[in-house]
Amino acid sequence: MNEKTTQATTLAELHALPDDALLRVAEAALFLNIAANSLNWYRSNRIGPDYVRMGADKGKGRGTIRYRLGALREYARDVQIGHVAKKNAGGDA
Repeated sequence: MNEKTTQATTLAELHALPDDALLRVAEAALFLNIAANSLNWYRSNRIGPDYVRMGADKGKGRGTIRYRLGALREYARDVQIGHVAKKNAGGDA
């Protein structure tokens, strides 16, 4: 099985999940068709889709990052070509 077939199967499986499913960064990036590093950059700059930090101590900023599939779907609907929604930064998209 080649890489494109594997990726397409995984993407189809992601699309079939319910909105409350939690995805790892790599899965979220695949769903949005962007690089995981781009998603990490968006998060560090407080732009992009909402995420959940699991297992983190308050104020320490560590923990496992997960994305709710519903938040990714909302982000994909709201983002416009050529510009990133700054919902988390308080700006208008």
